[in-house]
Amino acid sequence: MIACVSGGRNKIIAAKAYELLNAEYSDYGIRIITPSTIHDVLKPAIPLWVQSMGGFAVVKNPYSNAGQGKYFHF
Repeated sequence: MIACVSGGRNKIIAAKAYELLNAEYSDYGIRIITPSTIHDVLKPAIPLWVQSMGGFAVVKNPYSNAGQGKYFHF
């Protein structure tokens, strides 16, 4: 199967839609593989999430597009 992965401002909506689809079709062995996405995170909680991922993360501003608003934490 070939699928188009949503980009730009639709990433947060797509991440939620993929989670719902994966939950709905899990009994049939159908799944869209996506990166781990943690959404609806308040700014003060970001360091805790990055630490829980071993110190490596990409943080995306949900209101940015065209390659802007991405922060890499190593």
